[in-house]
Amino acid sequence: MEGTEYGASDLSELILSLSSFFRVSLSKGKEMIPLREEIKHVRSYLDIQKARYEEILTYEIQVEESLDDVFLPKILLQPLVENAIYHGIKPKLAQGKISILAQLEGEDLLLKVQDNGVGMTEEQVNQLEEAFEGKRAPVSYGLHNVHQRIRLTYGNPYGLHVESCLQDGTTVTIRLPMEKKEKMFDV
Repeated sequence: MEGTEYGASDLSELILSLSSFFRVSLSKGKEMIPLREEIKHVRSYLDIQKARYEEILTYEIQVEESLDDVFLPKILLQPLVENAIYHGIKPKLAQGKISILAQLEGEDLLLKVQDNGVGMTEEQVNQLEEAFEGKRAPVSYGLHNVHQRIRLTYGNPYGLHVESCLQDGTTVTIRLPMEKKEKMFDV
């Protein structure tokens, strides 16, 4: 896909990504979905954004197959990726990369969204963390909403944690308990 000219196959791929994005977003009304569906959703979103920002955006996703059936609240990763693109990669004005990693830590599932964008100061990171804990008004509504949804579902110590270094990128980690089957109630 060079410049703004798209061929029929490029447009077809973009339409498939868009339809997959909306299909997973709706998830037949379910609030809890398997990790493989969450990854499919964020991959569709990244493919759409990559078509838009092909000169500056690359991505990679690393998820062990054994984690595919772990259930989690839907649409946790996409707001983090959106934040990484708009606040990390775009301001960099150069090639940027987003990496998504899923791993186990004890009985917890960690989902990490890393970017090599412009990063944040220690003060900005502290403001985000204080907002997560309700000590100040939200700084980023997307991140704040994801954190609050996780806390409402699972309680403390679950939620988001942010690490960043100015001019060196940001990592946002989602911590969730392992859920091997869908909960019988809607969140």
